[in-house]
Amino acid sequence: MPQADIRVALAQLPTPLEAAPRLGQALGARHLYIKRDDQTGLGLGGNKLRKLEFLLGDARARGADTILTVGAMQSNHARQTAAACARLGLDCELVLRYGARPAAAYMESGNVILNRLFGARITQIAAPASREEAMAERAEILRAEGRKPYLIPVGGSCLVGNFGYVMCAEELLQQIATLPHAIRAVVLANGSGGTQAGLVAGLHMLDARIRVLGIAVEGRRREQEDTVFELASATVAALRGRRLPRAAVTVLDDWAGPGYAKPTPQMLEAVALAARHEGMVLDPVYTGKAMAGLIGLFRQGYFGAGDGVVFVHTGGAPGVFAYPELYPLYGEARELAAAGPQQLSLELDPLPEPAATEPEAALAGSAEDVAAAAEVSAVQADIALEAEPAVQAEIALEAEPAVQAEIARDAASATEPLAASPAAQPACGGDGTVVEAAHPAHCSESADAEPQAAAAPADVPGDGLEDAALAETADGAPAKRAPRARHRRRPGRTPRSKAAQ
Repeated sequence: MPQADIRVALAQLPTPLEAAPRLGQALGARHLYIKRDDQTGLGLGGNKLRKLEFLLGDARARGADTILTVGAMQSNHARQTAAACARLGLDCELVLRYGARPAAAYMESGNVILNRLFGARITQIAAPASREEAMAERAEILRAEGRKPYLIPVGGSCLVGNFGYVMCAEELLQQIATLPHAIRAVVLANGSGGTQAGLVAGLHMLDARIRVLGIAVEGRRREQEDTVFELASATVAALRGRRLPRAAVTVLDDWAGPGYAKPTPQMLEAVALAARHEGMVLDPVYTGKAMAGLIGLFRQGYFGAGDGVVFVHTGGAPGVFAYPELYPLYGEARELAAAGPQQLSLELDPLPEPAATEPEAALAGSAEDVAAAAEVSAVQADIALEAEPAVQAEIALEAEPAVQAEIARDAASATEPLAASPAAQPACGGDGTVVEAAHPAHCSESADAEPQAAAAPADVPGDGLEDAALAETADGAPAKRAPRARHRRRPGRTPRSKAAQ
């Protein structure tokens, strides 16, 4: 696994892998587990600390003294960045965006309280203004003052940040190896895509036959899958792994509802079920919708009672307090979900049979390769760095990953090296590196967008949420979609003849 000198210890690792017997019983699942990445510790925890260990390590290696990042007003990434900067003695500046007519709690409660408590400087802008442009302008001001800013994209989702979840993949496999039964799939929220991309890349490098299912919290399936695939492919290429097949990435958008931070009956039911059966707090924006997807997959029959499934809890509990208008609805969650049942038509393909893995085997590659890949992507994107990064890293190689033959349709490209492309490798940070310049579709508006007006789903009042019809899209023209490789049928790809099943 990557062990680089640039990494700084921020998170309390490893996070627990806990059985969820009561929630599993409610879903008819005998082997349901929760990967508690909400318990990473610093700043009330969350998944972003794994990414920040590499991102802020890189920032310090470059001599940065101020960290800038972007997000929505209730961004979990922004809150964890502020906490990590406080720990490391770095100045932190956040550019946070809000939609039309935001509720008072959304603007001042939850994560916003913590951002201020951690000492972050907050710039608030109204949609549809570009957060990335505002961040770049602020960085220029700081440079003129003699400061050395380091810019982090939305969600920390980029090549350097991805390595946090490459390491998590190995950690998870070590824990799975202690279980008495196989794990067939991992389910998690999909927003900016970096967490899923890192897990996909790490499991691919370790040749683990475990499917990773992302549950989109916004956006459409095709765009989200394209984003994750590009991020994961760039990560595999940096680690000199074999080519990642397109079929390795699955994102389902059935539970996204009308948009980011827009409530759905299924989300409300999922939050209530987790709280009442396991004492586990989910948030209404990310983990609530992801858990709704997990519940739906069991109810639709994609997962069987004997399938081992891991749900990755990525955190976000402070966000619960930013949406007080939802409090009375959690108590009615079961009735709301029953009144507005979700019509899904998931194809019930069999999950892959788990293959024997060596969880202790480390990922191939060297930290010099990792640092070089990040540097090359910045250069290819014509982003000028004012100073050479002081990155002297070594990756301890415990063993080569066990590489098995790809399925027949990918055999021709299984050993073909993946060419690094600037469009497919968003650059991170640096004292002049704005990720938007490398690939706007990845970093500008893909996730962590503030709640905008959208019609509230049936039977779910939207009082207190932003209600203007401002759609969140990437600045400028949308990126062209890459042609999808043919692959075996996956969840969500159902023939019309089976739609009624």
